[in-house]
Amino acid sequence: MHFTVIVEDNLTHDELEQRMKTESSRDHRQYSCFVCCILSHGAIGEIYGTDGITVSIKDLTVHFKAASCPSLCGKPKIFFVQACQGTDKQAGVKRMCLFLCSHPQYLKIVTYLYINNINCITQH
Repeated sequence: MHFTVIVEDNLTHDELEQRMKTESSRDHRQYSCFVCCILSHGAIGEIYGTDGITVSIKDLTVHFKAASCPSLCGKPKIFFVQACQGTDKQAGVKRMCLFLCSHPQYLKIVTYLYINNINCITQH
């Protein structure tokens, strides 16, 4: 699909907001869409930076409206936010993805660990 991927790890709330401003000010004319994935902790409508301070999801996505980011006007802008949005706690769960080879006796187990990061993906 020819995506250009930029990965930013462990951003403070200020760095997260600045990164979104910077990305929205780029020239995206050569791209057909914009996808942003944010993985962090959160509160209702907010995301925590690594400094423990929250930033509003609206404050992050507002930079991609047509007036602020004209090169993405009329193009899909997709934001995936993986962050809790409440105060209830739940026990951690190890996720496993199972892949079967052509011989059922062979089984691979892959575990996934997620850290606080942001992925910005743009498709050519």
